[in-house]
Amino acid sequence: MASVRLGARAYTMAGTTATFEGHGLTPAVTRAYGDVHAAGDLTLRMHTPLSVPSSAF
Repeated sequence: MASVRLGARAYTMAGTTATFEGHGLTPAVTRAYGDVHAAGDLTLRMHTPLSVPSSAF
C-alpha cells in the first residue's frame, strides 16, 4: 500500500487527476488501491480493470 500512496501522491503533485491501468491489474493490486481509497489517502481517480488470463477464454 505504501507504493500506491507514493504513486498517487506523485501523480497529484504533477497535476494528474485520474489514471487508467490499461493492461489490467491483479486482484491484490486492485485491493491495495481499494484499501488506500478506504483510508482516505487516494488523491486521484483510478480506473483499474482486472487482468484476465488468456487461458480463461
